[in-house]
Amino acid sequence: MKSAAQNNIIARTIRPLFFVPPNARRRVTLAAKKIAGVLKLGYYASHSHEIIDIHICLVAKQELIDVLPKLREVLAQTLHQNENLEIHLLLCTNGIDAVFKGACLKAAPRATQIFEILKSMNFARLSVGDVLQEWANAPFLNFGPVKVTPPPASFVQACSESEQFMQACVVEAVGKKSKKIADLFCGIGTFTGTLLTTKHVHAFENDSLAITALTKALNATSGIKPYQATQRDLFRRPLVKHELNEFDSIVINPPRAGAEAQIKWLAQSNAKNIAYVSCNPHSFARDAAILCGAGYVLEWLQPIDQFEWSEHLEIIGCFLKK
Repeated sequence: MKSAAQNNIIARTIRPLFFVPPNARRRVTLAAKKIAGVLKLGYYASHSHEIIDIHICLVAKQELIDVLPKLREVLAQTLHQNENLEIHLLLCTNGIDAVFKGACLKAAPRATQIFEILKSMNFARLSVGDVLQEWANAPFLNFGPVKVTPPPASFVQACSESEQFMQACVVEAVGKKSKKIADLFCGIGTFTGTLLTTKHVHAFENDSLAITALTKALNATSGIKPYQATQRDLFRRPLVKHELNEFDSIVINPPRAGAEAQIKWLAQSNAKNIAYVSCNPHSFARDAAILCGAGYVLEWLQPIDQFEWSEHLEIIGCFLKK
């Protein structure tokens, strides 16, 4: 929490670090390339284009590890010399969503050829370049009672165990008395779905595919509180004071750069509770300084380590209006 200290941000309580168990990652990005007739399949070395060939993984879910031998076999027979692919695998509730990207897939005949071969892997959904599989039962993720089919290669939290913990923290941070919530940078609804069991929620997100997926899922869910889902670029068009004052509490989960423009308006609002979810302690500290300078108190800070063997850290801060 060095960044917070450097910005004179003092949390009333810093909670114990939450760890995820081993082999907890439900999404991985792999690289594959055929070099001198030999397939390399694994992760890129740090700050390098070198592929570290792997046969086991100490961080990924077992279901993802189990597909590696078959995937290696199929790609060894499929890729041409020096062709390379970027492979996104996401373990959903009902199977693996697989996305393959690469320069060799820009030509339609080659993409279709590789797509037809990869269909033997029996993924829940398969995307190869611009070729997207038709599916009878779409892959989905559960956020509370809401079942969202994520767009291919969309952002989701890395581990379901840490996601559930983060959802509980956000519910606590917005408080039991809050009835109407704004969920800013909502993505595909990680927190929106959970909050809608007891709160009215207006979700905001710039990614059109994400907000479309969330809206479709919300429209198909019964028994939840009233909701709205709006596409909006909160960097260029942040919610201003009178808009924010419509809500009792705010949830904000920006990308690594933080949300300085939105935070400056939020600091002027009447929101009683702010749940700030961050993947970057440095931008969190900068934004927290703005909130605390405007009269908010950092009631508690919850660090979360969901990235084993890396320096990355998630933070959830509960800010209360004095």
